[in-house]
Formats: sequence, C-alpha cells, structure tokens
Amino acid sequence: MQQPDPFISPTDGLEVSPNSLWRILELQTFARENRRRFASLSEREVEILTLICQGLTNEEIASKIFRSVNTVRTHRNNIWRQLEIKSVVEALRWGQAFDLV
Repeated sequence: MQQPDPFISPTDGLEVSPNSLWRILELQTFARENRRRFASLSEREVEILTLICQGLTNEEIASKIFRSVNTVRTHRNNIWRQLEIKSVVEALRWGQAFDLV
C-alpha cells in the first residue's frame, strides 16, 4: 500500500504540510479570539512588541525609537499586562498571529 502524501497541494500550486496548515489555522483562531485585546495596544506598544519579536533587547529598542530604557520597560510591562503575556515565547505567538514578524 502506498504511503499517503504528507503534503496538501492547494489549487495555487503551493505545498503545505498538514502540520503547517494546522499551525496556520491555530494562529488564525488565536488572532480572531484575541483581536480586541490586541487592538487595545497603542501604536507605540505595537511597535515595541514588533521589535521584541525581532529579538531586540530593551536597550536596542530604546536606541532605535529614541526613548529611555525605562520607557521601553514601562511599555513592555504594559504590553505583558494587557495581553497577559508571561514569556517572550508567548510574545512571539502574538507577533505571529498579528503579522508582526
């Protein structure tokens, strides 16, 4: 018996593995369920979350946006509180779900 193909081929010619498709659907569901909380962030907070997802430190972010490290920490703490984030891994999930990375 032939092994099933591990890839799904949509009509546009792209090949997507079932695991990749599952992750995409999971992120879409997460984004849909958390759209309001994400929308509550200010433009600056979204900018800082984007930079965090890119792997920048507080010091690097402060230098990039011309603010103090304390200001960046305050924004970061506000983001964590509003989105109930407990780790950078969780921040990355938000970044992926809302196309920040």
